[in-house]
Amino acid sequence: MRAIAAFVRIADGITRIVGRSAAWLMLATVLICAGVALARYLLGFGRIWLQELYVVCFAVGFMLTAPYAYANDDHIRIEILHRRFGPKTRAWIEILGCLLFLLPWLGLVAWSSLPFVRLSWRVREPSAQPGGLPGLYLVKSVLLVFAALMALQALAVIGRRALLLLGRADLLPAPEHVPPAPAD
Repeated sequence: MRAIAAFVRIADGITRIVGRSAAWLMLATVLICAGVALARYLLGFGRIWLQELYVVCFAVGFMLTAPYAYANDDHIRIEILHRRFGPKTRAWIEILGCLLFLLPWLGLVAWSSLPFVRLSWRVREPSAQPGGLPGLYLVKSVLLVFAALMALQALAVIGRRALLLLGRADLLPAPEHVPPAPAD
């Protein structure tokens, strides 16, 4: 059981580091988008690669922060049903959901993305737009990174819920939550 707890800690740590780092891409998205709009409408200056850059920042940021949101239980769930069940029933639902839905879906994402990413790397695919970003193959690779990180986090969630069911939740640190913003 200690091995499961150690795995959960390691997986959560990886997810936390990647998620917190990638969260900065959301700020970059906003700043680049605002800069593109200001440059275009105030200065008459525009570049395709800048427009593509904020889309790429958002896409990569979203895909790399999704496992972090799942780790912190900040994802969307059907609360009406979720609240009706006790902790053990919720743990079983989470485990079954990961095993029956999330992990198979992530396997499908990785399997169907692999040829797409492999071809992109083989030709070192740039943007399809003239003057667009080079290195689109790097962006496409994030699909595989997303699937791997999300699968790692799904396994950590299964481990966390299994320890709860076995009565050994004491082996795990409390989940990390960002405190809510103060209400005005």
